[in-house]
Amino acid sequence: MPAYAALSPDQALYMPMIEDRLVPCDGLNNYNVYLTRMDIQLHGGAQFTFSVTHSMLPVAEFGVSVAGTGQGMDRMAVEAHDALIDILRQLIFRAEKARQSHQRNAAREPLSADPDAFLMEPRPAPMAGEDDEDAF
Repeated sequence: MPAYAALSPDQALYMPMIEDRLVPCDGLNNYNVYLTRMDIQLHGGAQFTFSVTHSMLPVAEFGVSVAGTGQGMDRMAVEAHDALIDILRQLIFRAEKARQSHQRNAAREPLSADPDAFLMEPRPAPMAGEDDEDAF
């Protein structure tokens, strides 16, 4: 069972509601993800490498280790894909938190005609033990 499916009701309360602004489908954009390499490990598992490309140019690489299952390489590849999907879901979660932080800041900031207004001023770091709600 994927880690995200095992959330308790209390944990689920802290999951942000992410608006679906996009219905995924083939041909929507030029990003792709490929399983590009599988390296067998001495202890019986394998390291799977996934490449993310944009218009066939490499953008990122993710490595996922999978323990040996005794059920064949296809089963291990399925588990590697599941792990990659978990990583991507976590990245979406982090991106949504960052977006929400910027949205809150934009709501507090008056619009300015100053062309240099977009320059960000440094924010003081939170004190030890303080919780920074805008941290992501």
